[in-house]
Amino acid sequence: MIVIFTNLDRILFDQDDSCLEAAQPALDLLKDLNVPLILCSGKTRAETEFWRERLGNRHPFIVENGGAVFIPNGYFYTRLQVPCRKDNYDVFEFGEPYLHLVEVLQVASQESQCRVLGFHQMSVEEVSQRCGISRERAALAKQREYDEPFEILGPGTRRLLRSIQKRQKRWTHFSRFFHIMGKNDKAHCVAQLMHFYQRFSREVLTVGFGDTLTDVRFLNQVDFPILMKSPAVSRLQREVPFGCVSEHAGPEGWNAAVLSILGANARLVGHSWFGGLGAETGGITLKGTGAVSRD
Repeated sequence: MIVIFTNLDRILFDQDDSCLEAAQPALDLLKDLNVPLILCSGKTRAETEFWRERLGNRHPFIVENGGAVFIPNGYFYTRLQVPCRKDNYDVFEFGEPYLHLVEVLQVASQESQCRVLGFHQMSVEEVSQRCGISRERAALAKQREYDEPFEILGPGTRRLLRSIQKRQKRWTHFSRFFHIMGKNDKAHCVAQLMHFYQRFSREVLTVGFGDTLTDVRFLNQVDFPILMKSPAVSRLQREVPFGCVSEHAGPEGWNAAVLSILGANARLVGHSWFGGLGAETGGITLKGTGAVSRD
């Protein structure tokens, strides 16, 4: 079987979801073939659930840069031994509680005398304006559980980051926002899901799509890492030496790469194996597109 892990922003969509149309052929084929598509991003559970509904996705998903993996109840045939259950999910939590991260950020800010503005201090309207998203999306983005985005408002960035690290917390930086988190990483969640899929299928090919440095560890973990064309692709190639570069950026590149991978590995797709999410599919012929390359 094939399992696909993918980041979302700038890969499947930008702020405007209309560009999803370019990825629709691959999305439809993945559904027809019952290929698990695992959404793996820095988004909150609320945001990810919004996109799962938009995509008609019923597979597990990974939130807030590896803060947790959520597995729908009954997804696997057997009952999983999991640390906790939330709503309709079996949950593996790798991140630290949100309020603790907020507290650590405040202490680090005071110690370093570096002013910050965290999501917890922003209204929905402020998040909407600063992120360039609708108020509805901003409300979902504020429902955080394992990761706090923040802006640095003055001098002292290095002092602040050292203070965060001194307290055994990690930070990342993308665009205008820094993020504080625990020791969690997307790779922890990917490894957990790979373990379950490998328990239920004799042969598993894992594919990963990423375009930022926060994706490096999980991309190095999968069998077939795809580096989406982006401003960071040269750095990604150095960090993920066995990665293949997509021919195009965004949903168009993602679509072509998925179709290429399915075409080259048709023998690995063809039947449903997980809790009641599909039926046999047979007689499907796929052709590769040459949509990825190792430069």
